[in-house]
Amino acid sequence: MTANRIALITGGRIEEGVAGGAINPGHLIAIGSAGTYAVHGTAGGIAERAFAVEDALQSRTRTNAYASGERVTFLLAKKGDAVLARVKAAAVAIVVGDKLISAGDGTLIKTTGTPVDTVAIALDAVDNSAGAAEVMIRVRVL
Repeated sequence: MTANRIALITGGRIEEGVAGGAINPGHLIAIGSAGTYAVHGTAGGIAERAFAVEDALQSRTRTNAYASGERVTFLLAKKGDAVLARVKAAAVAIVVGDKLISAGDGTLIKTTGTPVDTVAIALDAVDNSAGAAEVMIRVRVL
């Protein structure tokens, strides 16, 4: 069964900000110098554990993207929180327990080499190596 919410188990808090570009629920996001939020843009880079969530108060689901200029709702996750996160299209297969880092486009990818910042641990296995689109898996935030 696929979850309908991004925040699955959380002790974190929900916040809002202005989207500085297109953002999908489940994307790892970051605040920019203009004070707007965009997908985390540094592959393997240090990332605040901020994940865009669905805007349930506006009857939107995890499939409804935020457009630039809209208010984006996001979770500031705590260590141990479980969230539904996006995995990069055409990414190396992921198994349960794999360490995941930012892919630099809001998605997560499997760690190869020595990452700067490991964001999460995979709770689901997925082989999206031939996938043309992002997929979502459950992860535990580190």
